[in-house]
Amino acid sequence: MEKERADKLKKMIYELAEEASNGCVKIGEGDLCWKFYSKFFTKINGVDNTKSKMYHTLVINNLDEFVQNFEEYLITAREFYQEDKWYYDVSDDAFDKMLLLNLVVNAGVYDFHDFIPYMQTRKKLLNHTENIGTVEFGEYKNFFVSASIERLPCNLEAPYKFTASIRDRFGGEFVLPSVVYGTSGDIAYVYAVQGVNGKQTSKVAKDMDRYFRKFNKDVDSDEAIANVSPNALASVTLFNSFLKKRGIDKMVATEFMPVRYQSNKSSIYIKGEAKKLSKEEVRNQIEKHDYIQHNITDKFMYVLMRYCHHFDGADFEYDDIKHRMKVVLGETKQKQDNVIYELEDLVLGEGKEKE
Repeated sequence: MEKERADKLKKMIYELAEEASNGCVKIGEGDLCWKFYSKFFTKINGVDNTKSKMYHTLVINNLDEFVQNFEEYLITAREFYQEDKWYYDVSDDAFDKMLLLNLVVNAGVYDFHDFIPYMQTRKKLLNHTENIGTVEFGEYKNFFVSASIERLPCNLEAPYKFTASIRDRFGGEFVLPSVVYGTSGDIAYVYAVQGVNGKQTSKVAKDMDRYFRKFNKDVDSDEAIANVSPNALASVTLFNSFLKKRGIDKMVATEFMPVRYQSNKSSIYIKGEAKKLSKEEVRNQIEKHDYIQHNITDKFMYVLMRYCHHFDGADFEYDDIKHRMKVVLGETKQKQDNVIYELEDLVLGEGKEKE
């Protein structure tokens, strides 16, 4: 990389570090710039600007090495996210800054101390192209099961989203929670299992919501793994079966993204101030946010553990240093008396991709 280009990136990194330390990152120029309320600190080449232990610190031990790896990431990310650049309508330099900010926002706890390998992994996820469109899995209980694969914008947790749905012959549909992910080789990196907004009232939704509760058979209600949505478990089972059919037999799930969590929290304060809410009203919203976030994080881990409980070929290992879970998706050898195996059989048996 030319020295002029390297110096330009370094200047941008220091600018981002300064703005992030104050909790407001500006992308673009003038009054029309985009503002992102992400707060974190940095320690660059030993110089630490950390002002509070309430926020995470991005450690960059060797800025030259960091810049080289970031430039390599940018070559891939600019192309992958080119539509986002058009949407935000910003310059190349401003978009580079946005892409770095998004890397930090979507980083796990451990990544702040080992950022270059994380950045290299994200590059691999963008280099692997998923087939966008619909995957038809076949007929199930007189309904039709499929999944849509969508590409996600640059500010979200991962490049792709898998959303399974069940349809009847009359236009009714039951949409299952989405799995946010990316793949590289035989590994899937999963960042979230996101529920559907609003109540689904179609007949197929009511029928299948009730049917999937049979997954709870012989599961001790006092165990942590009982505290999962059967619909989320159905979605994860279809997704994992989809991975296995493609020869992807490993999964890495990031438990928590601290800057993304804190950014959402900051937006509550900002909106509260704009709406002139009382301190008590803002505090109540913060407490609700914290409860929901912790519940989502716990259930994300629990649903993967629950999957492993049912499928004897699967196993998990939680790394409490890196705050991530590794799951092995092996072949199911012995099935218990539970209807959950019908979903795996459906995908591994007659599933076919529809362009």
